[in-house]
Amino acid sequence: LTMESLNELKRKSLKIEKPLKKRVSLQKELTKEIQENVDNSDWEKLRSNFVDLSNNTDNLLEIMEDHKKLFDDNLNLLERVLKKLENIEALSVYRDFISFFVEEIEKRLGNETWVVVRGAINRKRKFKKENFKQDETEFILKLRRTLSDVNMSVEEFELLMGLKAKSNSEFHKGEDQDLETVRQQLETSLPEELQDFGGPLRKLFDAFSIWELA
Repeated sequence: LTMESLNELKRKSLKIEKPLKKRVSLQKELTKEIQENVDNSDWEKLRSNFVDLSNNTDNLLEIMEDHKKLFDDNLNLLERVLKKLENIEALSVYRDFISFFVEEIEKRLGNETWVVVRGAINRKRKFKKENFKQDETEFILKLRRTLSDVNMSVEEFELLMGLKAKSNSEFHKGEDQDLETVRQQLETSLPEELQDFGGPLRKLFDAFSIWELA
């Protein structure tokens, strides 16, 4: 979804607009001429009018097909824009709560352990690795023990970290909302594309209750 794709649709629209107006105008003129020639019983001109009308109608239908395709492309672009806005809005709602939870994890692990854990998770996500490195496992085990207090797995915590990174890259700070409002929104309005994050987000909010963070 880029400005170039939008500009391309604009160019196509302008390219169609002039020929379409020309063909519509010609259609009206031919219809008027046909009526006049019928009234005057000028059958030769009438025959010629019908040939021209048939050709113009074919051209007009072709342009209208192009116009319909352009309309469909515009509709598709609008749908993508709305979907992106919906995702951005959802991300902004959860980001601050994830940040608060991550800060609590950092405090419980201690700075030295957290630096290694954060780097390990970021590296794994960035380079799409399946496992942590051998020298990271000791620190990840400490994370696993801490997360077990709120019934959350390391994999779910990784998803939350990924969601936070995604939110930071797509949206600036949004409007503050209270915990219960956001918890309810999770159950009623989480976009389809973010459904994989539903489980980790529920455990995130459970953690706020278990650790009395709010």
